[in-house]
Amino acid sequence: LRYWSELDQTAQPYEVYVPTSWDGKKPTALVVALHGSTEDETVYFERYSIEEQAEKYGWIVATPYGRGQRAYNDAGGRDVMDVVDRVSRQWAVDPDRVYITGHSMGGMGCVAVVRDYPGTFAAAAPIAGFAQPAMMDQLKDTPFLWVVGAKDGDWATNTVKNMMEAATKVGAPHTSKVLADYDHGGFLDLKWPTVVEVTLPDVFAFFSNHKMKK
Repeated sequence: LRYWSELDQTAQPYEVYVPTSWDGKKPTALVVALHGSTEDETVYFERYSIEEQAEKYGWIVATPYGRGQRAYNDAGGRDVMDVVDRVSRQWAVDPDRVYITGHSMGGMGCVAVVRDYPGTFAAAAPIAGFAQPAMMDQLKDTPFLWVVGAKDGDWATNTVKNMMEAATKVGAPHTSKVLADYDHGGFLDLKWPTVVEVTLPDVFAFFSNHKMKK
């Protein structure tokens, strides 16, 4: 799909998967999945089995383009929110069950969008992303699942370690999953399945345990 952005009067692409169980009679959850660097809005549907999880839970999945390689900052973050708004209006989305995940740059995007648009997402699951402990004050109220492969670079494994230490200090509802024998993954990695693919069931299960607090 495409929408017309009021930000700069351009057509912006995004993809949506609606489960076969959807009938519009009651609100359903929405999972926003953010692509990594050099990828686009198609990767979660072309490379990963996220549709299987959408069918299992009966949830909608949306994948924004995020203005390409902007790490979902500025106009990239606005794109994510515009997609959430349009999907929510076109289908019956439960505003208390909107979730966000992403890989690599998309993992960074999870952090950036939760930081910049507080009160939107009931939970987040960055995979192989980067964040700094100083951000914890802006993230502490949102449940996070931090995912990384144990063989990823120090920047990635240390991110999870440092963010969990920061979360523990402030009592934030954060948890982590470190996968032995997995590296960064991504479009150019020939090893299959990747860290994204093997943790999609964990990500959806994590989301299922969270709703927006009133």
